[in-house]
Amino acid sequence: MVFIMAKKKKWYEVEAPKPFENKVIAEIPASDPKHLIGRTIEVNLIDLIPDTNKFYMKLYFKITEVDTRCRTEFIGHDYFRERIYRIIQKGIKKISSIEDITTKDGKKIRIKSITIVGGKTPSSIMKKIRADISNTLKEIANKATLNDILNMLISDELERTIKDNCNKIYPTNKVEVYRSEVLL
Repeated sequence: MVFIMAKKKKWYEVEAPKPFENKVIAEIPASDPKHLIGRTIEVNLIDLIPDTNKFYMKLYFKITEVDTRCRTEFIGHDYFRERIYRIIQKGIKKISSIEDITTKDGKKIRIKSITIVGGKTPSSIMKKIRADISNTLKEIANKATLNDILNMLISDELERTIKDNCNKIYPTNKVEVYRSEVLL
């Protein structure tokens, strides 16, 4: 009978990036710290900020460095599926938009959004709204860093800006940026 000796594992604290004041978001066991680099951590936004109105938002962080603590960087966000289903109702039209933008600090981000308009909206207006969303996101990205865009996502400032610009074309009911991914 052969016995295999298991390596003793050590617990490592995982901390959120600077916009969240380096809060500890998880603890992970590992026998070697090199195995932690590249892991993805999913955290509900309610665990990072005390705003209970944003219970439906999940943030994703990737471990980039390991010392005594694991340092992370933001790689995306997502909404609970039920949140998206609740927005879409009978008798309305949905405008989906997927945009790849580049921030001022050179990071590429894919932003997915839904805009809700009235049910009798003509398709020509919907095309103009989709083009306006694209232009608005590109303008914002040229002036902002990744951390600025993260703060805009959390505070709904990005959605408000898009909605204000779209309302100049046609009245919109709701704008939701439901997913973002930092592209490599």
